[in-house]
Amino acid sequence: WSGRRRAAREGELLRGKPAMAGEMVDARVADLERKLEQAVMERDDLEKDVEALCMQGGEFSGSGVLGMRIRTLEEQLSKVKRDLREAIAERDGVRDDLRHHRETRRDVDNSLKKEMERNATLEQEL
Repeated sequence: WSGRRRAAREGELLRGKPAMAGEMVDARVADLERKLEQAVMERDDLEKDVEALCMQGGEFSGSGVLGMRIRTLEEQLSKVKRDLREAIAERDGVRDDLRHHRETRRDVDNSLKKEMERNATLEQEL
């Protein structure tokens, strides 16, 4: 994370927006998973078409076009997989930050409670 992005993310967490950020990342992950599944299906269909054309043994001038389309889809598939890995890493980072902030808040709340009890005890002694 760059410093600026991390600071902005931490600012959002402190302002109570971590759930929204997590939901946005989860939605992005789901969208990328859907695109990945679609690209894999298209690639598989095209591979079957190319195989069927090769099995016919005849000349087909479009086989180069199909091969190019398959390469393009494989590139798109690689990009979607990379984007998915990045989105998952971002989601995990947001979840870790949220967990850390919750732990910190719990510790601060416990310290405040102890200090208030101590203060009440001291006031009773006066």
